Amino acid sequence: MDYLLNCENSNIAIELLNKFREEGVRARVVPTPSSIIDGCGLSLVIKGDDEFKKANKYNDKFIAYQIIKNSEKQNTYLRL
Repeated sequence: MDYLLNCENSNIAIELLNKFREEGVRARVVPTPSSIIDGCGLSLVIKGDDEFKKANKYNDKFIAYQIIKNSEKQNTYLRL
């Protein structure tokens, strides 16, 4: 499962990315999809449930979405 972490602002997104790197959590910065209206223009993508569990200790700094991939190559985002 893949997860999108949407942050309130870009400073928080970069701060989280740095913390994740220090702690060995693999994450990448992506533009926030236009279908998500919360937060800023930057989000982080985490691949896998184990990585998400590690990242979730910072859950006060983001809104988490499960990324659901469909056959039309468009993603749907389920807010957790």
